[in-house]
Amino acid sequence: MHKKSLTGVVGNLVQATRRYFDIWSAGVFTITLILFAPVISLIVLSFGDSDGLWSHLFDTVLARYILTTLALMVGVSLVTLVFGVMGLINLAHGSLYMVGAFACAAVATATGSFWLGLVAALA
Repeated sequence: MHKKSLTGVVGNLVQATRRYFDIWSAGVFTITLILFAPVISLIVLSFGDSDGLWSHLFDTVLARYILTTLALMVGVSLVTLVFGVMGLINLAHGSLYMVGAFACAAVATATGSFWLGLVAALA
């Protein structure tokens, strides 16, 4: 009896899966492919002849981008750890952080100094 009910559950699951693939699912899948087409094309083009593009990127900007990414990862990890332990975060905190980040970006862009932007964000 148990075996028969398990077969019925699996059969119902297969029918439910077939039911959910309709025009909306096809539309979402198509839009996703369209949105990811540039990313996919860049990945395909990155394996072709680059005429020194990769060596140029390694020499000029890659180290800075890696350091910036690592700094952002550490910062996000620390903030997540602090607020996860405190259990205190809410929507108001998020909006204040957004204002601080905007102030930091605006001042850093205007002055060219990240540290001045950071001071402006903290002020």
